[in-house]
Amino acid sequence: MKILYYAISDCGKERKENQDRLIVPAEDAISEIHEIEEVPAIFAVFDGMGGEEYGGDAAQIAVDTVKRVTDYNNCDLKRLNHIINNVLCQYMKENNIDRMGTTSAFLKFKEEAAFACNVGDSSTFRFSEGRVYRLTESHSMAVGSKRVLTQHLGIPQEEMILEPYGCRCALKKGDVFLLCTDGLTDMVDEKRIFEIIAKNEFESIGDKLVNEALANGGKDNVTVILCKID
Repeated sequence: MKILYYAISDCGKERKENQDRLIVPAEDAISEIHEIEEVPAIFAVFDGMGGEEYGGDAAQIAVDTVKRVTDYNNCDLKRLNHIINNVLCQYMKENNIDRMGTTSAFLKFKEEAAFACNVGDSSTFRFSEGRVYRLTESHSMAVGSKRVLTQHLGIPQEEMILEPYGCRCALKKGDVFLLCTDGLTDMVDEKRIFEIIAKNEFESIGDKLVNEALANGGKDNVTVILCKID
């Protein structure tokens, strides 16, 4: 199995700092297509929370925690989210920080299957044979005119039980997967996202998605990872 992939991350038009973080097999796969044939392989996006001071730190702690995992073959994604949560909670306790956290969206390829898992409102989609499938669940709710998260990484166990969402799907040649932070989905409706993916070559999809988010206001950091089963 060969997987083509690349990633793009942009600060957006209103934020001073990019607090999104991502994980791809090759760290230089930003805006450049890479390929891998060996599995398992893990991809992830994280959207840091906690204001300008702590959001980027929380997302980076998540990245660093995942990179310490050496056995991706037996790595359970729900368990991995719990590990990150514990590390963040311990960091907050040791540094007297009241609140910091991050969302997560993971995608793992293993043999002939893909495994997705998320906490928060970062998303993963699968496009296969002209149909689209959402592989994540948005942990958010409407409060007045705003949406607030009901789950994120960085929740002390005594406050809330962390419940990552996960699913599995079989792979088919030509499948395209999109991981993204809410800087994309808040600025570009899902129908338009699907249209961009359906009508463009794989290597141009990322730029078109990010540019669309920026054209619609770019109110948040926006990060996308594209993967294709070749």
